[in-house]
Amino acid sequence: ITIAVGGQVVEHVSRDAFNSIFNNSPKVKQIVDNVDIAQLFDENPWEIPDTLEVSCQQTWEQMPIENQRKYMQKEMTLEVSAGCGFNCAYCAARKHQKERFKNPEIFENDLRVQVRRAKELGLNRLSFYASSLDFFQSPREISKVLSTLARVQEEEGVEIKVRCLSCMSSFLNSAEKIEE
Repeated sequence: ITIAVGGQVVEHVSRDAFNSIFNNSPKVKQIVDNVDIAQLFDENPWEIPDTLEVSCQQTWEQMPIENQRKYMQKEMTLEVSAGCGFNCAYCAARKHQKERFKNPEIFENDLRVQVRRAKELGLNRLSFYASSLDFFQSPREISKVLSTLARVQEEEGVEIKVRCLSCMSSFLNSAEKIEE
């Protein structure tokens, strides 16, 4: 089995350092960009879709049911957005970037897939941790996300809890701009 390790922290680790951490194992691959992903799957790098345009539905359908139950009983990742307009020195994220949001239709469909599976498993509550670095930095867009969460919760009858990070200034700004 090949293990792919990536993300914004791993992107900053030199290839030599990464390989030494994993004892130069040919089974552990550092993923820095789409070229690395394409090589791993023998694909064209230009055909790798943006993660914000990819649904997780197929992953859920392939995951063994008992693993789904275990996963859903803990706090899960809620992929909302990527990017942050701030430049915090302590953060490894890409900075000074306009926040980009998950495709709204895919976001809602993925959420419904998870909520419906939770109901099938007898779970009446899901807890999430949002991927946003500053959840309230884009009030207009996050308002749409919150509306989707509220609508799905109401229609499907499963309580949805979301935990997130936010700068106080972003939160207060959004509190003024988001009516509900």
